[in-house]
Amino acid sequence: MGYFLGAAGVLILINIVLASRWKVLLDVGENRLSWFKLLRLYLVGGFFNSFFPTGLGGDVMRVWLSGNTNKNHSGAFAAVFVERLLGMAGTVGVVLIGGWMYLGSINGYDLRAIIVGIGAAILLSLMSILHPGLCNKITNLVTKIHLFRLGELLSKVFNALHSYRFSMWRLGVGFILSFIVQFLFVVLHFFIGEALTGIDKLSIQPYFLISPMIGLGNFLPSVGGYGIREGSYLLLLSLFGISKDLGFSYAVLADILIFVFVFIGGVVFVFLRKNAQLLSNVSSSKWSRSNKIEHVIYG
Repeated sequence: MGYFLGAAGVLILINIVLASRWKVLLDVGENRLSWFKLLRLYLVGGFFNSFFPTGLGGDVMRVWLSGNTNKNHSGAFAAVFVERLLGMAGTVGVVLIGGWMYLGSINGYDLRAIIVGIGAAILLSLMSILHPGLCNKITNLVTKIHLFRLGELLSKVFNALHSYRFSMWRLGVGFILSFIVQFLFVVLHFFIGEALTGIDKLSIQPYFLISPMIGLGNFLPSVGGYGIREGSYLLLLSLFGISKDLGFSYAVLADILIFVFVFIGGVVFVFLRKNAQLLSNVSSSKWSRSNKIEHVIYG
């Protein structure tokens, strides 16, 4: 129980760091959301991640809510997109540590191809964002799309992404925070294993491979990662000699921890909706539209 509660504490810390990273990236433009308000929206995002495919439902909600407040949906999308890229970069950093520990291979599974592939995708994405010439070519290309004003929307998004070229330190801070988050996930998974007799024989080193691989598995087609996540736990733990029944117990314990935070995010969302309904009944003209939006979002 002590290790399980420790894992819950680590998960709280992870959300705190994630909200801090989001604020650093949002502050590149005019951001009216404080860190605490962003933390609440992150919890709401976690709630929606559990019901939408590939864990992107929470991102959509965060883009919509933060974009409404700041009246800049393209900037909100850019911040969340860069968040994802930096998160992947932090994951690669942790995988590199795990790959170094196991010399790139374990039980015949070569990890180097995965590391190189993900690293190359992140590098190309950052180049397209930060390189002025490449960004201009992409913008000129997408502006030719006139269907439903899609070209205009995409050009705004690319311009918002390119604005990070003038705040490179934010990308550096974002990467450091992303690496910290991934390291905390390693500690989180280690604590879950220590809570179970039979898995507690594992040292922390295997989790430098298990934890980031679980994170990457969440991007596979699924609803809330259910099925994919549990199967990944069984497969990855079996590589280190853990039986399937113990691996399934590990997956169940991890899901219980996730459900607790999904419930918290749902409670926060209910309160936001309640405040929105109360606000819709207020007919006083003293409230401006922007004030209403701010109260709808964070009470």
